Amino acid sequence: MIPPLRPRALVIDAAPAPLLFEELDAFLERGIDVTLNLRNVPERDAVRQRYAGQLSYDDFDGFAPASVLAALTRDGIGHEALKTRINVPIDRSIIEGGVAPALQRRLSVIAQAGVGVDHIDIESATRERVAVTNTPGSNADAVAEFALCQMLALTRRIIAYNAASQDGIWAKSNAGPVAPELSELTLGLIGVGNIARRFAEKTRLLGMRVIGLGSERFTPEEARAVGIEHMQSLDALLADADVVSLHAPLTKATRHMIGMPQLKRMKRGAVLINTARGELVDELALSKVLSDPNGPLAGAAIDTFAKEKAQFASPLIGIENALLSPHIAGTTRSAIRAAALGAVENIAAILNGQTNVTLANPGARLPSGAPSNT
Repeated sequence: MIPPLRPRALVIDAAPAPLLFEELDAFLERGIDVTLNLRNVPERDAVRQRYAGQLSYDDFDGFAPASVLAALTRDGIGHEALKTRINVPIDRSIIEGGVAPALQRRLSVIAQAGVGVDHIDIESATRERVAVTNTPGSNADAVAEFALCQMLALTRRIIAYNAASQDGIWAKSNAGPVAPELSELTLGLIGVGNIARRFAEKTRLLGMRVIGLGSERFTPEEARAVGIEHMQSLDALLADADVVSLHAPLTKATRHMIGMPQLKRMKRGAVLINTARGELVDELALSKVLSDPNGPLAGAAIDTFAKEKAQFASPLIGIENALLSPHIAGTTRSAIRAAALGAVENIAAILNGQTNVTLANPGARLPSGAPSNT
C-alpha cells in the first residue's frame, strides 16, 4: 500500500531565530512538510544544514501577491496550508489560485500567527471553503505592556525631557505643567477584547479609572465583571478619558473612526494610543491636531500605520509629540512563540479534520475535514 502524501505548508514568514527552529520542528513533528520562504531568513545556511533534505525552499517577496501565488502553486503541485506572521496581503488571486482544480493539492487553511486578519480576503476564503485561523490572546500581554510603556512615556513627558537633556538643557523648571500621576487619570478603551482587558488589569493596579466602549455584545453587566465602566457612545468616552487607547478590529465601520471631529472632542491634554490597526486613525487629521499648539492633544503614541514595512510613510513623521514605533507592540519572545506554535497547531488540527478550531470565517468550516484534490 502506498502511504498517503504528507500535507504541505507554505511558510511565507517564519518566526525569527531561535524560535524559527522550534516552529519548523513543530511542523515536521506533526507530519507536515514545509516550503520555507528564505527571503527574510538571515539563518538560511543554518536552516539548510539542520534540515538537510527535510524542507523545500523558495525565495520571494511576501508583499507581492503574484510572487506568493507563484510559490503556492509552483510546478502545479500546490499546498494544503499557508502560514503567515506579518500582515502580508492574502488576496483573492492567491486564494482562488490555491484551490485551482489543476493543482495536486488544494489550499485548505490560511493560518495567521497573530490576531488581525484584515489583510486576508475573508470573503474569498469563505467562498472557496478555505479556513482562516488566527491566534487570539497570543500577544495580549505583550501589547498591553507596550501600551502601558507608551502611556507612561507620554503622560510623564519622557520624550521631551530626554530631548532637552540630550541637548544639554536642564528642562525641569520650564517643561510645562507638572505631570499627573496615573491614579489621577482615566483610561478610555475603544474595543474591549483580550488586549484591552489585560491593559485594564495592569492600569487598575496603578490606580487608574478605566472606561470602555465595545460592540453591542459588551454589556454593562460584562463591563462590571471585568472592572471597566461601560460607556454608551464614542463621544462620551472621548470627553471623559485622559488616555484613549485603541483596540478595535479594522472593518469598514471602524476605518478612520478617530478623525478630526473625534480628535477635537478629546479632553485638553489627553493622549491617544494606537496598537491596533493603523487605519483606525486618520493620520493626516492627527498630524494637524498634534501640530497645533492650541489643539487638545498633548501627544500620541502610534505603533500601527496605514502604510507599513517597505511602504512606510506617514504625515506623523517628524512631529515632536508623536511617539512612533514600527508595529512592535506584540514582539516579545513569549508572544512570538505562542503565535507561531498556535498557527502550527491550527493547521495540523484542520488538516486532520478536527472541528474544535475557532475560525475567523466560520462559514468555511467543513464538517468532514479539509477538502483535497487528491
